Amino acid sequence: MPSDIKVPLLVHFEKQNYLVDMTVAEITDGLWLIEIDKLISVKELYRFPGGRIRVENGKASFECKADDIKVLGKIVARTEYL
Repeated sequence: MPSDIKVPLLVHFEKQNYLVDMTVAEITDGLWLIEIDKLISVKELYRFPGGRIRVENGKASFECKADDIKVLGKIVARTEYL
């Protein structure tokens, strides 16, 4: 495990295991563990000017304010089971 991860969390979601860094708070482009309307999921996020975020979700992708979602942690590694 990388030594710079202070609060690690292992999450199993949709046939994959994710190592989450729970200390990262500033949203940057990448894979994140997030909560939307009390549902927790792993999504690709992209940050835009003006505090806007794009949440990638296939045909249901959308843009919102950063405050509209709760960021739980940044995904730093994953494994996939076939």
